[in-house]
Amino acid sequence: MIDKNFMALVHYISEQCIEAPISLGKRKLNKILWNSEVAAYSLLGEALTSETYIRRQFGPACENTEMALLALQNEGRVLVRRRKHAGHPRFLILSLREVEHPFDHDQINLVDHIIDWVVHDHVASAVRIFSENNTWQTIEIGQDVPHHTIFSISRAEITERDLPGAKPTGSRSTLSLVE
Repeated sequence: MIDKNFMALVHYISEQCIEAPISLGKRKLNKILWNSEVAAYSLLGEALTSETYIRRQFGPACENTEMALLALQNEGRVLVRRRKHAGHPRFLILSLREVEHPFDHDQINLVDHIIDWVVHDHVASAVRIFSENNTWQTIEIGQDVPHHTIFSISRAEITERDLPGAKPTGSRSTLSLVE
């Protein structure tokens, strides 16, 4: 069964890209979904949905993305067009109705930020994040990609302040998903 929050998230993303639906295909949709999930997990304390992601050739993808799109299309909420472009399947996802979603203001702002990042010329930096992720490189194609892999994006050095009993010194740095 598909998580209702996941379906709402897929619909919300398609609605946000309504002005330029050609810029949202299945690959970018999966990048937005994954990055939104891990950003919410790392910055807000929990993922947006309960869906599981697996490693694919071009990044993490939810196993239920196509089923969610089909269900949304059957309910008349989105239109999905499948075409061939340069011999490869191409998806065009268009929202047909206004979205009702369960997400709060912080969650939606985060998703909007991720949409802007992935859709508007930042796919290369999203791809680089995964290629530099130490945990990502150890996961085989087809295996689950846990949300906590976001914490292995960059290497860090353990300093004396990280050891038990160390005195706190100022503020800690925060995770930045966008450069």
